[in-house]
Amino acid sequence: MKDMHTFSIIMPAYNQADHLEEAVSSVIGQSFSDWELIIVNDGSTDNTPEIIEAFSRQDSRIRAFHQTNRGVSSARNHAIAMAKAPWLCYLDSDDIWFKDTLKSYNDYIEKNNQAKFIYGYRHRLRDGKITRQKGKHQKIPGGLKELFQESFLSPIRVCHLRELVEIIGGFDENLPNTGSEDYDFFLRMSLHVKFEPIGVATGLRRRHGKNITEETGYSKMIEAAVLLRFIEQYDCRSLISVQDVNRRLGRAFYKAGREYFKGRFYRQCVEAITMGQPYKMTFKGQMLKQISRLLFPFSLHDKNPSPFPLAPYCTGIQDSELSNLAKNS
Repeated sequence: MKDMHTFSIIMPAYNQADHLEEAVSSVIGQSFSDWELIIVNDGSTDNTPEIIEAFSRQDSRIRAFHQTNRGVSSARNHAIAMAKAPWLCYLDSDDIWFKDTLKSYNDYIEKNNQAKFIYGYRHRLRDGKITRQKGKHQKIPGGLKELFQESFLSPIRVCHLRELVEIIGGFDENLPNTGSEDYDFFLRMSLHVKFEPIGVATGLRRRHGKNITEETGYSKMIEAAVLLRFIEQYDCRSLISVQDVNRRLGRAFYKAGREYFKGRFYRQCVEAITMGQPYKMTFKGQMLKQISRLLFPFSLHDKNPSPFPLAPYCTGIQDSELSNLAKNS
C-alpha cells in the first residue's frame, strides 16, 4: 500500500452491521481506485467490529480503528487524525456511494486546481425504494451567506482539502448527534472557502429506524443554538445583515415549534415559538402557539432537554444582546 492516496474516506460506524457491508462495498467498487478508507468503530455492541476487521484484511486500503462509544463527531475526528490523503470525503456506514463518485470529485479537481471544497447532491433510499432528490445550490459556488440561510450540505456529498480541518478544528464533540454537528462544522468552514458544486449525485442517503438525524423539535432547537453560537463567536453581524439573521433565526425556531407540535409536545412548541418572537413572528407561528396553549392538557413531554439556556452550546450570549439585535432590524 502506498503512503499517500488522493482521497481519505472517513467512515464512523456504530451498530450498523445490517448496512455496513453495502456501504464499504460501494467504496471498494469505485471506478477511481486511488483512495484509503478509514473506519472507526464507535464502541459497537453488534458484530460491526468483526465486519470492519474482515474488510481491512481483504483490502490494504481499508484501515480499521476502534474506540469506546463517544459519538459520531468523535469517531469522525479520530478518522480524520489518521487520514493521510490531501482530500477528505465522508460516507456514513449506512449510506451508499455511486460507483463514479470519487471519479467525479477527481475530474473536477483536475479541471479546477484552485478548488478547496466541492460538493454534489444525494438521493434517498428507504425500504429499498429510491427517491430522487433535486440538487440544491448546484449552479454557482456558495458560501457563508447561502449556508447560513439553509443547511444544504451533508457529509455524503462533500469533499474538501484536509488542510481546512487544520484551520477550523474538527467536529464539535460536545454537540448532540442530531446532524447539527455537521452544520456547525460546515458553517465554520464557510468563513474560509467557497463551496463549489459539481452538479453530480454522489450516492444514497439511507433512511431507517436507527437514523440519528431525523428532524424533531429537539434537533431543530439544537440547530437554532448552533446558529446563535456561530453569530456570537465569529461576529457575523459584519458578514450577514441583521435582517437575514432575524429571518433565519425566526424560521429555525418556528420549525422547531412545528416539529414539537407534530410530536404532541405542545409545551415545548410554545417555548420554541416564544423564543423566535424577537426575531420574526409569522401569522402561522402565532396560530401554532395559540393552538398549542389550548392543547396543554394533552401535551407529552420530550425526554430530551432543551438546549436553552444556551450553555454549553452558545456560551457568552446574553438575552439582552439577542433582544437588541432583533430590535435593530
